[in-house]
Amino acid sequence: MKKILILLLLALLPPLHSKAQSLQGKTLWTLFDSLGDGNNWQPLFTQLTGAIFYPDINRHNISYGGTTSEGALFHGTLGRAKHLAALKDRYPIDIVFMENVNDINLFDEEKGTEGSIDDPAWMQGEKIYIHKGAFSSRDEAADYLKKHLQEILSTIPETKRKAGAMLTVAYQTTRDQGMQLKITTRPTVKGTCYLNTGVNKTAIETGPEMDETELIEEFCRHAYGAGWILVNNGDGTLNLHYYYHKGRHVSFDANGTGMEVELKPMPQSLEYNYYFMGKDSSEWHQPELWTPRMSLYSTYKGLFKYLEEQLPNARLYWIITSYYNFDFDDPTLLKPNGMISKKAYRNTPIYKKWQQLRAFQHNICKACGIKVIDISEKCGINLKNIRQYYYTRNVHPKQEGYDQWAKALSRYFK
Repeated sequence: MKKILILLLLALLPPLHSKAQSLQGKTLWTLFDSLGDGNNWQPLFTQLTGAIFYPDINRHNISYGGTTSEGALFHGTLGRAKHLAALKDRYPIDIVFMENVNDINLFDEEKGTEGSIDDPAWMQGEKIYIHKGAFSSRDEAADYLKKHLQEILSTIPETKRKAGAMLTVAYQTTRDQGMQLKITTRPTVKGTCYLNTGVNKTAIETGPEMDETELIEEFCRHAYGAGWILVNNGDGTLNLHYYYHKGRHVSFDANGTGMEVELKPMPQSLEYNYYFMGKDSSEWHQPELWTPRMSLYSTYKGLFKYLEEQLPNARLYWIITSYYNFDFDDPTLLKPNGMISKKAYRNTPIYKKWQQLRAFQHNICKACGIKVIDISEKCGINLKNIRQYYYTRNVHPKQEGYDQWAKALSRYFK
C-alpha cells in the first residue's frame, strides 16, 4: 500500500527537466551583436535543450557584430528585429534571445546613459535623405536641420509621414579617411554585382530600370561587415569607412551587369538625424515631436513593443552574458602572486560602465515585462579562471567560454 501511494505521488510531480523539454522542437532566434553572429554557443545550447536553430539565417541577418541599439542603424538591434519579423510567415518563431554588449559604448561610468525610464517607445522607420551632398561639419548639419525644419517637413510626401521616420543628412569628418562610391554607368542587364569590403563580399541585386538614386539606396540596404559604416551622402554617392582605415580596402565587381562605379578616397561621412516621435501624419508638423537625440530607453522600449506586436506568440528573453574586456596583465590590477585583484578590477572604468549597462538592461526589461536571463555570474567564469575562458583585451570568449554560456543558459530551462 505504501509503495502504491509513493508511485501515485510521483505521478503528480512535474516531469524532470520540464522546462528543457518545453524547448524541444522549438525554434531559437538570437538577436545579438558579435556575441551571437559567430554561432559559437548556439549549437551546444540546442543540443542540450532540443531547440532548433538556423545558423545560416542567423549570421549577419538576425545577429550582427559591431552594432548597437542606436535608433538610426539599419543593421543594429532595431533594424535586425525587422529582419526577424519578416521571417514570421516562412518560419515558426518560438524563442527570441536578445543581447547587446556594444551598447556599453553609450554609457558613462558614473552617469549611465542619456534619457530616463519614462522616455516614450520609438521604433525605427524610414530614413528620408533631405540634402544633396555632405555638410562640412556636424555643427553645420545640425544648424541646417534646426533652421529649416518646418520647410523640410512640408516637402516630405504624405506617404512617408509615418511613426519612426528620420530626417537624415550626411556630414564629413576629418577624423578618418573614407572611400566614396559614385555610379558612373547604370547596369545594362539585370543581375548581381558585388561590393568587396576587406574580406567581406556583399551581393547587390541591380537592373537597368534602376536610376542612380535607387541604386545607391539598394547599396545602403545592405550591411558590409562588423566595423564598417556606410553613409548615403544624398547626392548620388555613398561613403564607406572602417572603424580604423589601415589595410581595409574597398573594391567593386560588376559581374557582367554593365554597371560601373568610381571609387576614390574621401573624408569619412557620418549621419546626423532628426527623429519623429509622433504617431502619424497628424502630428508631423509639431516641432516638439522632432528631436536629434534618441535615448536607449526609447529604442529598447520600441524594440520590445515591436516584437510583441509582430510576434505575439514568441517568448522573448533578454540575455546578459559574462564580460571581461580588459588587459589581464595590467600591472595595476595584479596581486603580488600574479592573480587579478577583484577590488582593483572593480574600480576600473570598463567594469563600472559594464555595471551601468547591466543595471540599465535589468531595469528597462522589468519596466517592459521582458524576462532577463543574467548568466554573468552564473556561468562559472570569474577572475580566478579568466585565462581559461577568455582572451585578454577581447569581449569575445574562447570556445570554452561560449560552452559555459550554453550550459548556463540551458540550466535556466531545467
